[in-house]
Amino acid sequence: MQLLPSKIDIEFLRIALPDVRFALLQSSDTERFISCFIARFEDNDSCAAYWKKITSEIAVNFQESLSSNFASWNIYLALVTPLPLEKYLKYKIENDRFALRKIVLSVSDCSSNAVSSILSELEDSILGKDLQLFPEIEAANYEPGESNVIWDYLASIPPIPLDGKDKSAHVRKQRINDLLEHFSQS
Repeated sequence: MQLLPSKIDIEFLRIALPDVRFALLQSSDTERFISCFIARFEDNDSCAAYWKKITSEIAVNFQESLSSNFASWNIYLALVTPLPLEKYLKYKIENDRFALRKIVLSVSDCSSNAVSSILSELEDSILGKDLQLFPEIEAANYEPGESNVIWDYLASIPPIPLDGKDKSAHVRKQRINDLLEHFSQS
């Protein structure tokens, strides 16, 4: 899977914030649909001033139109600044839970090397392309048809909700506690 330029019209962002350069990337795998908006700023002050407005515009004009809960939960906003953002502001932005996940990147130039650097960082952070499985982990993978007590137990419980709602987070937490309790008694 990779992130590719999308053909979806994002003119609503360009109209709302003409001083910011926008792009939209989407995953090549339609089953795990991922959308990643990129907002490039001329200066850090613009990022600080506009990140909430951009988030709201995407929530109202894009996220609301998605029919899949998974696709509406899997939206990212990459905010690209020319200089590193203050740690407090970067933390505040990246930990804001409204509507979509946010990633702050610092890239000083606008060359094609910078664009490929941005794409590489996004693929690493969103798709986990920089992650590698160690042989011990690969050997522990579940193969269909084999008996595995953890996978057998997980197959016996109802589906786990993946959206960002508080109720779903509570369900996920309860399922983890149930799993730990079940296997601590074994």
